Amino acid sequence: MKKEKKSEKVKEDLQEESEILIEDADFPKNDDQSENAEEDDADQFEDEGNYLDGNEEEIDEEDEDEEEEKKRLYEEALAYREAKERRGVVYMSRVPPFMKPNKARSILEEYGEVTRLYLAEENPEHRRKRKEHGGNASKQFREGWIEFADKKIAKRVAESLNNTPMGGKKGDYYHDDLWNLKYLKNFK
Repeated sequence: MKKEKKSEKVKEDLQEESEILIEDADFPKNDDQSENAEEDDADQFEDEGNYLDGNEEEIDEEDEDEEEEKKRLYEEALAYREAKERRGVVYMSRVPPFMKPNKARSILEEYGEVTRLYLAEENPEHRRKRKEHGGNASKQFREGWIEFADKKIAKRVAESLNNTPMGGKKGDYYHDDLWNLKYLKNFK
């Protein structure tokens, strides 16, 4: 019992000392602070609450804008996917000498919209040997793939142009070359 009384007395003494220390402490005050600081703080919180209420409307509008943007992007993605499904690829097994991708594109765009075109370069070893023996040093292409915006057009182009002269005027560089085209079914 004596121990309990002593511990209670020690606790009371510590509390009194801490209260005295707090009262004696000299905390700095701002010039802007008024004596009714608690009332000012309460007013400030009320003002902030009103400010947040106005912000909620802005946040709702932003959420709506974001939802509309997401919806628009989703619709664009679906349209792109559908357009991609309609595309058709044609394989060109032989590219005439000195024909560049821009020239191939300009010739084939007469028949339909070309979305992508890829011509594979020749082997660097062949190019090096050709240059050593006095041949032309420019890039040559061996084969190519042409993607048309529509499968039907790609099929028609491959069927109608395959094994026919590239044509043009008699003095044109590709006049005597033949098209070597094949439509690639289910190729993406």
